Amino acid sequence: MSPASPDEVARLPLAEGGVAFGTMQIPVLPAFLALPFLFAFTGCAANQEIQSPLAEDAVPPPIRLDYIDDRIDDRVRQISFIAGYRKFSDTDIWDRVDAETSAGIEYAHEVKNGLGFELGAMGSLGIKNGVSDNVDVTGAAAELYGGARYMWKRDRWTPYVGGGLSGILAGVDNDQGGQVADDQGFSAGVYLHGGVQYALNEWMYLGVDLRTLFGTSLDLETVEGDADYTQLGFAFGFRL
Repeated sequence: MSPASPDEVARLPLAEGGVAFGTMQIPVLPAFLALPFLFAFTGCAANQEIQSPLAEDAVPPPIRLDYIDDRIDDRVRQISFIAGYRKFSDTDIWDRVDAETSAGIEYAHEVKNGLGFELGAMGSLGIKNGVSDNVDVTGAAAELYGGARYMWKRDRWTPYVGGGLSGILAGVDNDQGGQVADDQGFSAGVYLHGGVQYALNEWMYLGVDLRTLFGTSLDLETVEGDADYTQLGFAFGFRL
């Protein structure tokens, strides 16, 4: 049997629902139904090829638990607000008001490798009413100081020590029936202190501070003595 000529092929009847390509007849309906599967297959393959190189880059880096510690190390300046309890050692001047409430502010700056300097202002106040013969006694002190400081940074804990020179204005007032006898004096001294701070985050911390002042001498109108003391304080501060 000889092959059909092009004219004969053109006159061949088409099957219902089919399309002719040359000498081939392809049913339209099955081909149409196969298109979604073809597109889905090619789309998945393309998607896999596109996402596969991105999947490696999309893996998040491991979480660093020491990121706060690194940021703490970068902050070399701090301001502390301190409140506590002070006990004067001299019994001649401070026998009635030797225990006083204290408060102050301190600035510290780390220069290099934990070594730095500090400046601060501290004050205390003690009041005792009705001591004898309706006499009210008030003891007070105001102090400015500055010195060297060394800090050991250990994760969130920062122990430190410091010391230097201090100038203190201190005295006792006796109020008897509205008549006030103001007796105060000024002295220089040496202070030492130490404590530890705990970082709440990269810029805030809590701390405890033990402090002592010695080498002072007060020559008041009625009595001689000193303004030496020991103090326990609690601090809240900011790193800058």
